[in-house]
Amino acid sequence: MPIKECTLPEGGKGWQWGDRGKCYASREDAEKQAEAARANGYVGDALSFDRSARIIDVDGRMHVAMSNISKATVNPYYGREIPCWEELQLSPDHIYNLLRDPGELAKAAGTFNNLPLLSIHKAVSADKPEKDLVVGSTGTDAEFSAPYLRNSLVIWDAAAIAGIESRDQCEISCAYRYKPVMTPGVYEGMAYDGVMTEIIGNHVALVEVGRAGPDVVVADAALAGPFLKGKTMPKANRKTVAVRAALKAYLRPMLAQDAQLDINKLVGEVKAATLAKDAQRIARDVLKHAKFAADKAKDEDVEDVVKSAAEEEAEDEDDEYGDVEYADTKNKKYPLDTEEHIRAAWDYIHKEKDADKYSAEERAAIEKRIVAAWKEK
Repeated sequence: MPIKECTLPEGGKGWQWGDRGKCYASREDAEKQAEAARANGYVGDALSFDRSARIIDVDGRMHVAMSNISKATVNPYYGREIPCWEELQLSPDHIYNLLRDPGELAKAAGTFNNLPLLSIHKAVSADKPEKDLVVGSTGTDAEFSAPYLRNSLVIWDAAAIAGIESRDQCEISCAYRYKPVMTPGVYEGMAYDGVMTEIIGNHVALVEVGRAGPDVVVADAALAGPFLKGKTMPKANRKTVAVRAALKAYLRPMLAQDAQLDINKLVGEVKAATLAKDAQRIARDVLKHAKFAADKAKDEDVEDVVKSAAEEEAEDEDDEYGDVEYADTKNKKYPLDTEEHIRAAWDYIHKEKDADKYSAEERAAIEKRIVAAWKEK
């Protein structure tokens, strides 16, 4: 996409990468964002990160032609997370950086075909298939195209599809067996303590923040790595996500083919305390804005769909990060409230494009906070 003029938030002329980039005061900064996007896998609107990679079939299932599911990179792990850590004489609470080796990922590609896609991480087997957590499957097209392991996907659970479309749960995290070889080295400027070898896929999970980074997502151009970096993305609560999914499934057969209805925007936020009013509001707005092919939905039916979907989901106590610690306390970047966020923070701060924004002293302070947070988990 080209660099074009835009209007800065405070007014005045700025520069922006295509329609998705941030509006910068200088053209140079916009060009840097474009370079970063391409470095993270963005290859244009018609290819792998495009929303056109997704197809919704007549029964509401989502098919993804090809998506990044893992990545050759260096990530931090507790000693106790590493297989056979005791035999390797590793310290359980020490952080070890392991390389997900590109050659090993290439050899393992076939083992990531036909794997269950789960709503959360949990080891699965034929004896324990965890059927309640399965929301889809990987395809039969697994391939390694440096630095990514890629495959097609199918998602058949409405709530999971809504999470992807609303960007609440769209990053991908692979679970696999591997043999650690604790031989240190350097990969693309990142030092590591050991290498993952003999990788065998077990399952793939949809998560909010994946260890491999934000460029491993369910294919969508709007989610290329640089745009999520350091940002606190708004997260819908469970009831809201459930209502979005239920309404899409209910309304899809009734809508005209050219209907443009932004369900996420119409639903807004749904809470237990205001459910009756929320249901009335949503029904009113749906009937006001929807373009129906034939039979028009009724207010009371839409309200029932909203209430039924919301009542089946537990209420979230807190839908935002809230009052949490950040690795970068000045700019409030890299939240440290969960193990996944801590791992993501460590991954980001060791990427050249992120690390270069800080002085050596600032990076050391950020790393210190990440390590301290990790030890508390």
